[in-house]
Amino acid sequence: MDDEDLKELFGSNEILDIALSYSRISDYDRNGPRALNTRTEVGGEGVKIGSITDDWLFDKENFEDKYFIYEGEKPTATLGKLVDIILKNYNAPPTKDEVLIIIEANEFWKRSKLETLLTYFDIPEFWEYLEAQYKSRVKNLVTTSELDLGKELASVLETHSFSKYIFENNNNIERINQYKFEYFYNNIKLRGIIDIVVINHTNKTVQLIDLKTGQDNAENFMNSFIKYRYYFQSLIYQNSFDVICKELKLVDYKLLPFQFLYIGRKQKMPLVYTVTDKWFKGAQFGFKTAGGYTYKGLDVLLDEIKWHWDNKVFEMTKDIFTNKGNIFLEDQFINVE
Repeated sequence: MDDEDLKELFGSNEILDIALSYSRISDYDRNGPRALNTRTEVGGEGVKIGSITDDWLFDKENFEDKYFIYEGEKPTATLGKLVDIILKNYNAPPTKDEVLIIIEANEFWKRSKLETLLTYFDIPEFWEYLEAQYKSRVKNLVTTSELDLGKELASVLETHSFSKYIFENNNNIERINQYKFEYFYNNIKLRGIIDIVVINHTNKTVQLIDLKTGQDNAENFMNSFIKYRYYFQSLIYQNSFDVICKELKLVDYKLLPFQFLYIGRKQKMPLVYTVTDKWFKGAQFGFKTAGGYTYKGLDVLLDEIKWHWDNKVFEMTKDIFTNKGNIFLEDQFINVE
């Protein structure tokens, strides 16, 4: 699509020179405009297990190119925190003296004598894990237990009676995994990767499904749905339907409601959650909870993001900037007799 086509669709306003994913919009809504300049780091065991599960299901042929398997376990507790700090700030394993400086700065084991401190970290478990991490910088390091859990979750999803139909082969069903899309909305390019696109050529329907893994049991998925703004993801992905139909040459196909397939890492019971039209409307225009908390919609957030990007203001909100730090306390959620 050239510039003239864009002007015809959206008017003469300038196109924002960034492509936004659902996760970046969610990051902005939860953490403010700094997320546009510096992405909030997301890590931990949960993210790693989710990635393993995704790749084992959808990209198994490239699995070994992405992961370095460490035949051991990551150090835990305080030693694990020490490892995380080192990996974040050092390009190579530090010396013992440097480790001691880090320990002192972070007040780890602060009542221990030097001889005792050495027994806490100067051990093979610590140095071997660090060495493996640095050797695997071009890949994602996973321990054998993390790998086994990711594979197990993938197997459950493929075999459990609640979810196996999604992965079963059928002559009338075409399933496309990890489908990438891009489209313009309100002069902003939105992009994403849909985990599963299910195309029923007999009924002429298209079903979009995103896989989620987490710590909580499947029945508690709503907490994550709100916290991480998954409703934005469902709306952005669902609105890619026209692009999908054009690219795949699907004519007169009907789009089914968006679904999340969720499985908890401990419970290991998958549930399929269908997103309602009411949630799509709330995602676009915003909504208020029964407790009185207001959540912004996608349209408002994209306007805010455009303002911040155009004005290169990333350290404060638009309200704080334009009002020069003089802000009224919000009171719409309180009732006064």
